[in-house]
Amino acid sequence: MGNIVPYLQENARVAAFGAKLATGSSGRLLNPIINLLYKLSFSTTPAPSLEPWQPLTTDFDITEVREYFFGLMFLVTGQLKSKLPTP
Repeated sequence: MGNIVPYLQENARVAAFGAKLATGSSGRLLNPIINLLYKLSFSTTPAPSLEPWQPLTTDFDITEVREYFFGLMFLVTGQLKSKLPTP
């Protein structure tokens, strides 16, 4: 994201979708499967976490988070934070 943020227009929007660890009782039973799939993925794939969209909060205000499939998948939307010039 750091490579594209400087090129985004003011008020640009972002959407991200992916796997996460579940917190609900039904989903937590499936967390070991997510961890196993992670071990089988590419070395550049980030490790699963409870809030994998956190790195986006550096540059974006998160406006909505939706969880799917017992909390194992997420869809997050946000908007670029204001690019105010530093004095």
